[in-house]
Amino acid sequence: MTAAVDKYFDSDGVQLRYIEQGYGEPVILLHGFTRNIEQGWVDYKLFDRLSEFFRVIALDARGHGKSDKPHGDVYGKQMYVDVVRLMDHLKLESAHLVGYSMGGRLSLKTTIDYPKRVRSTLLLAAGAGRAEEGQQLWSELSESLETAGQLHPLMKVLWSNRKPPSERQLTAMNVNMMLGNDPLALAGVARGYHELGVTTEEVASITTPLQVVIGEEDAAARSDADRLCRDAPHATCILVPGADHFSLLLRPQLGTYIVDFLLQVS
Repeated sequence: MTAAVDKYFDSDGVQLRYIEQGYGEPVILLHGFTRNIEQGWVDYKLFDRLSEFFRVIALDARGHGKSDKPHGDVYGKQMYVDVVRLMDHLKLESAHLVGYSMGGRLSLKTTIDYPKRVRSTLLLAAGAGRAEEGQQLWSELSESLETAGQLHPLMKVLWSNRKPPSERQLTAMNVNMMLGNDPLALAGVARGYHELGVTTEEVASITTPLQVVIGEEDAAARSDADRLCRDAPHATCILVPGADHFSLLLRPQLGTYIVDFLLQVS
């Protein structure tokens, strides 16, 4: 299949990259922190798989991939307003949202703040994170990125093994995760992360179809996913045995879960 062509649009002065492929109901894919369209969707064949059934649009979030990477406090809420601006640019009244990790947070906040623009919401390795939770982690991460260009505080939390990662392992992961990234832009994302938190009341107010797919060993997001499944009365939840925050994307059944949910709600 021919590679999708890079396209760009202006989101309140920030140039954002997206690609699209396929026909049918629109589905917007939102990747995780430090990732991009390729690392979030294309490399795992999920973009091509979904485009067999839908019009699939994948976005490089601001501060990531080939989108602009401004420094300063221009993230937080702006990151999910970007999703609405993308729909406006494409003249879409609404779309299905599929988000992984940070992208799941963006999907959930878009669903809550702009309910008429969302047809359904599918969260992967994400859940209902509180605004007041994780503040110390994201503060430490922001400082680590600004001073040393390192993701170490986050990597320690995401590490699923009981034995903490060694400095050598942290260094190797950091090199991989920071490739092509701007540490000062990511520090801005970290500072604004509290704006992606939700309340119990907000989650309970969601009326659109909602599903969560979470790895059984996902130490970082499992509690948030459990909370969302408890607070959202009609949410459906899929627990993937043996999968953690990273390996969930490697599971061959993940594409089937996504397609089945979207076909069901379309």
